[in-house]
Amino acid sequence: MQASKLKKYAREAPTAVDTLQSIFSAYIIHTLQSQGLLSERMFQLAALGTIADLMPLKDENRLIVRKGIEGINRAPTGGIRELKVSMNLAKPLEAIDIAWQITPTLNAAGRLGTPGLALNLLQADMVDHAMEAASQLIQANNERRRLGTEGWDIVRDKLNESLEQHGGKFAVVGSAEIKSGITGLLASRAANMMKVPVIVVAFKADGTCSGSIRSAAAFPLTKLLAHCADLFLDYGGHDSAAGFTLKIDQWQALLTRLSEFMDRTEYNTEEPELAIDAELPHAYVKPELLHLCRQFEPFGEENAPLVFYSRQVPMVDAQVVGKNGKSHLKLTLDFGAYKWPAMLWDGAERLERDFSFRNKDKVDILYKVTTNYWNGEERPQIELYDIRRAED
Repeated sequence: MQASKLKKYAREAPTAVDTLQSIFSAYIIHTLQSQGLLSERMFQLAALGTIADLMPLKDENRLIVRKGIEGINRAPTGGIRELKVSMNLAKPLEAIDIAWQITPTLNAAGRLGTPGLALNLLQADMVDHAMEAASQLIQANNERRRLGTEGWDIVRDKLNESLEQHGGKFAVVGSAEIKSGITGLLASRAANMMKVPVIVVAFKADGTCSGSIRSAAAFPLTKLLAHCADLFLDYGGHDSAAGFTLKIDQWQALLTRLSEFMDRTEYNTEEPELAIDAELPHAYVKPELLHLCRQFEPFGEENAPLVFYSRQVPMVDAQVVGKNGKSHLKLTLDFGAYKWPAMLWDGAERLERDFSFRNKDKVDILYKVTTNYWNGEERPQIELYDIRRAED
């Protein structure tokens, strides 16, 4: 049991499942170590899987992912190396890069019914084999994006109607027009936009349907699955994401069961407040701050980046930027000894409305410190969570 410390610092007493998990982890670690199989390659693969499945990046998971990412950046396996090259990912990768770029590309193969493509890449050692596998995966991911765009056009209005029909509590849509491999993508996009649980279901020719659920806020998704379990042919997941299959003739029964559960379930639909880790005087906002933040990486599920707050910050420059419609706001902020570039994504409309550069407003900001890679150079930058005109 000493090999696994999963519950060493847990706030609550471990359950029987927790104990079984710790025993299993200890057994696996001991077995791999004794056989000399706990290699850097294993850590790289484990990191990919942990991030892809939205597992909490804390305790042992955090250590596994941190070590795996170090390996991916220092000496990636043949397949991962060629995938990075094919995707023009020359910079050192962070967990967010893997979550938003690498794992969606790997998952694209399974979504299109060809999971062997991803397996071939991860197993490839020969350069030629790895290059071919990477090329096929890139093509599959491009096709996934195309299907995702088409699928969104199919479900968007139907989901909005469902949301209104169910009193703003949840949205559900089922259709034979939806491809089964993209239900998760569509549900994720809708849940992020609507801030409620979303269910997207594809009706198939064999008389079954497969669906994906994406959660929002503090919704108890696993309890919903248990409430409907007798209707499913199979199901699985956790409180953030889940999937299921059932016979099409059970579709109406599922809708009824969903409404019953939602009517009697209370959960907070408001966006969680952003916890501020520290208020920083201007003199503390210097490049060394980036090194401090990196000690807490990898950031991801249940391990958010450090959030800082600074008051009365002068703006040196303000630009509206972006390829499509110029929707982002790029500022240069003056902290005295250092001037920092700062990005507010999708925040262009706030300039001269909520604060004014022309009037030389000072601003209060909530932000995190990140890295911008450009032309092979690494530069610290600020990403803004929120901004307001500072009070005099």
